[in-house]
Amino acid sequence: MTAQALNSPQYWQIQLPIADFLKPKFQFGDRVAIHWQDDLGNHYCDIGVIIGMEYVSDRDQPAQWYYRIRFLKCDHQPSLVGSYEQYYEPESNFVADNTVSEH
Repeated sequence: MTAQALNSPQYWQIQLPIADFLKPKFQFGDRVAIHWQDDLGNHYCDIGVIIGMEYVSDRDQPAQWYYRIRFLKCDHQPSLVGSYEQYYEPESNFVADNTVSEH
């Protein structure tokens, strides 16, 4: 008999050729900033932490990394702080953020 915890979690491992994937710019837990402008020309900056990643090819477009974040700072809608982005956003929307979040 082997010593094994009851109800131990099961894991799937998928091996894929690394050459088929671009290296992601960000990793889980990285802090990122999203700078954007609304229809009225107002500029905003949202700061978040990466909580999800996926590598997607959209139709005939080359594959790219998409990320989901948990908001740490949201200028446009402060009520979103602590919540999660509903959608995965393309890597091109994010820049690295090294600032201290405001509380």
